[in-house]
Amino acid sequence: LYGWLNPNTRAMVTEIALDPWNILLLVALVLALPLVLGMLAGRHFPRFAERAQKLMRVITLLVLFAFVGLAFGKNMDVFLENADRIVALVIGQNARHWASAPWPGCWWASTVPTGARSPWRWASRTPVSGWRFCSPSSRRPRA
Repeated sequence: LYGWLNPNTRAMVTEIALDPWNILLLVALVLALPLVLGMLAGRHFPRFAERAQKLMRVITLLVLFAFVGLAFGKNMDVFLENADRIVALVIGQNARHWASAPWPGCWWASTVPTGARSPWRWASRTPVSGWRFCSPSSRRPRA
């Protein structure tokens, strides 16, 4: 969209012509079609959807790992050349996030289910949904 503003990429962007309708069709096929099919399967075949949910989680996680593995495998030399910068950027981003949060522990407490004593014991439980306003009084342990 704005790549033509950079003089280093202007020639490349003007040579590449992307048809917006083809991109819209691709997005529809890759994102919208599976979403609609999954919603229809959940509505019309709830038992199948419930049984397939665990398997689909495993399959999608394996596909994600395959994409990441292929990306690293094909571009390992580029990654290794820039690994120090990548690590420094990740550490800086995380530090900036934690430094800018008014009370960093507050969001953690809002995800712990009521009655959980240890973070290790509630890993398999469903977290409390919703965020609450972070104030000093909200940092008190729940009863």
